Amino acid sequence: DLFTLGENTFLEAYELVHGDNDRVSALSRMPLKAALLGHTDKVRELLPAQMFLPAYDFCYTERSFSSNGEILANRLTVREGQGATGAQRLGNASAALYLALVQSVPSSPAGPLTLRLFPSWPTEWDAEFCLLCRGGYVVSCAMTGGEIGPVTIEIRHGGSCRVRNPW
Repeated sequence: DLFTLGENTFLEAYELVHGDNDRVSALSRMPLKAALLGHTDKVRELLPAQMFLPAYDFCYTERSFSSNGEILANRLTVREGQGATGAQRLGNASAALYLALVQSVPSSPAGPLTLRLFPSWPTEWDAEFCLLCRGGYVVSCAMTGGEIGPVTIEIRHGGSCRVRNPW
C-alpha cells in the first residue's frame, strides 16, 4: 500500500511538473525519486536533462531571473556573479545517478539492508562503479551491453550482506 501510494504520488507529480516538456529544474528531486522507485525510463530522461540544464533554468518557472553566464566547462555556472557558482543541480543529479547504479535499502520498513545493483539504470548505458553503500559495503560492479559483470563486495563492518540477485 505504501509503495503504491508513493508510486501514484510520483507519477502525478511528474505529469504536473514535466508533462510533455523535457525540462528539469536545478532543484528538482524528480530524478532521484525516479531512481528510487525503479523508473528506468524516467531516469533515462531526467538525469541528463538535469546535468545539462541550460544556464538560465534554475527554478520552476522558465527564465524567472536573468542569467549572467553559461554553463562552464566544469559543469558549474556563474549564476549570481563571479563569486557564486551554481552546483545544486549537479548534487541532485549525482544522488540520482548513485541510486540508479546501486541501492542499499531495506525491503520493508525496519528490515535488513539489501543491495540492489543497477536497479533503475538504463541497460543501453554502459557503466562501471566502485561505491560506498549504506551499511559499510564497498561495491564494485560493471554493466556492459545490458549484462552485469562480476561483483566485488567488501564488508567493512563485519556481518552479513544481502544482495538481490541481478542475474
